[in-house]
Amino acid sequence: IADPAGRELRSLGEESAEPGANLVLSIDLLMQRATAAALAEGIENGIKFALDVETRHDGPLEKTGAAILMDVHSGELLALVSYPSYNVNIFSGQLDEIALSELLTDEARPLIHRAFMEVRAPGSIFKPFVGAAALQEGIATPATRITSTGAITVQSQYDPNVNYTFKDWAAHGSLDFYGGLSRSSDVYYYYLSGGYFHDGEQLFEGLGANRIADYVRSFGLGSLSGLDLPGETSGLVPDTEWKADSIGEPWVLGDTYTFGIGQGYLTVTPIQMAVATAALVNGGVVLKPHVVRGLQDDDTTTRLQREILSEIPIKDEHLEIVREALRIAADPGGTALRGEPAGVQIGGKTGTAEFGRVHPDGEFDTHGWFLGFAPYNDPQVAVVVYLNHGVGATHAAPVARRILEAYFERDGDELSVERLLP
Repeated sequence: IADPAGRELRSLGEESAEPGANLVLSIDLLMQRATAAALAEGIENGIKFALDVETRHDGPLEKTGAAILMDVHSGELLALVSYPSYNVNIFSGQLDEIALSELLTDEARPLIHRAFMEVRAPGSIFKPFVGAAALQEGIATPATRITSTGAITVQSQYDPNVNYTFKDWAAHGSLDFYGGLSRSSDVYYYYLSGGYFHDGEQLFEGLGANRIADYVRSFGLGSLSGLDLPGETSGLVPDTEWKADSIGEPWVLGDTYTFGIGQGYLTVTPIQMAVATAALVNGGVVLKPHVVRGLQDDDTTTRLQREILSEIPIKDEHLEIVREALRIAADPGGTALRGEPAGVQIGGKTGTAEFGRVHPDGEFDTHGWFLGFAPYNDPQVAVVVYLNHGVGATHAAPVARRILEAYFERDGDELSVERLLP
């Protein structure tokens, strides 16, 4: 019997130990190190941006984030990084009470693994899944054109004399489906999600909140992924019933608009976004992510079979349109360009999600996100990057590029330590 600090108090007897099987992990040590180094640099760059006098901050800010590299066909996690980290050896043997106290009181909460234990609004990396749903439901086709003048104005559902304005991040002009996603037009996705009304007349049909919720849940959002590590949280995919029950208010059009661009009540984990990205490119199957590759007993290694949790109800012809739009996003002129490594064509999407208090100029702090898959023509891996502070295209995308560079510069199953580590 031992006390909470690990000190032995007395023995209840002895029993000969029998060796068990060894766990074989999917985590690649050098990929993990390369991912951690890239993430740390991205977090620092995001913090510098947030602290800049022009962005209204004088600090201090939370230096946190996560990055994931996942095999899209097996669900194996090749890298699973949370920042800040900690030395797990303090939990082996007798506990160092001082070290444990410092860990528990650290304001950055390093015991929280940001890849699967913390939820955030995803911002525009949510748009590919809304777009896929719109194609499946016939709301959009590749040729569907919507014009963004930089904002959309709609009348209140309750008072025709009251108007609300929902901004785009730029005035994009006329866009088809590929342009709407690759240039990440908010107005385009306001239309796809909530439709457009003028003087009480519906001029464009949108998906509506409940259809969006149903489709994105089929990708695994809003539920536990089944990751073989403890402490995972499920996030929230809202719908009209949820708001009525939880907040006691009716769902309004503005809720659908913000939902459709990955904001509002929606929250996700990075691991959920990695699983969803894999489903976009692996034939539409939602896989259980895992770090245990197999079991080793003496000279025999038994590799675990992949576990398919579900299949998404979207035809591959529609998923292919989304994948092509994500390829265009990583081309020159696209928002995901900085995520593409030299010599490897990818599909990618950036996200910049507003959070926190509003500043005097009306702007918010932002999380930086990136999701991608590579290579484009024969996807092997999905990559997801989350930065607590930063911009998706500017800060998260370069992290993804460095991770993918590390992956594709491997020599077979080996990695060059000198090349990958700073």
